[in-house]
Amino acid sequence: MTNVDAICNAMAANGVSNKYYKAYIFATAKWESNILPVEEAFWVSNPTAYRKTLSYYGDHPDGYYGRGYVQLTWKSNYQDWTNRLGVNLVNNPKLALEPQYASQILVKGMLLGTFTGKKLANYETSSGYNYTEARRIINGTDKAANIAALATAAQGIF
Repeated sequence: MTNVDAICNAMAANGVSNKYYKAYIFATAKWESNILPVEEAFWVSNPTAYRKTLSYYGDHPDGYYGRGYVQLTWKSNYQDWTNRLGVNLVNNPKLALEPQYASQILVKGMLLGTFTGKKLANYETSSGYNYTEARRIINGTDKAANIAALATAAQGIF
């Protein structure tokens, strides 16, 4: 199964049929990880870069740094997704890299607003979808225009 298949399967399993949602989910995964479940382990393996990022990421000596299509971080979030998925991500954080779990975290997280409290439904408009503001689902407004452009291009696929 490809990463694209995993995300499509997760969207189908969660009833995502809205073309705007689909486009934004894929645009987010493209921007955040190039549609590959990745881990931020490079921060840990590069002590200089890691020290520079502690103010943002905090110290993750317990291994709860970012993993997945979108970066699942912090032990409390690994516990939340352990409960949601019924698979023990707390004891095995690397499972968040498996496409079947990473895709569920991506899709359900964006549907339910588990990352920032904002969710896909918050950005529907009478004329379609506000892709720029939807960045708040994952990460404030950082690179919102770039991701909006990806989503606009992707919506024609759906």
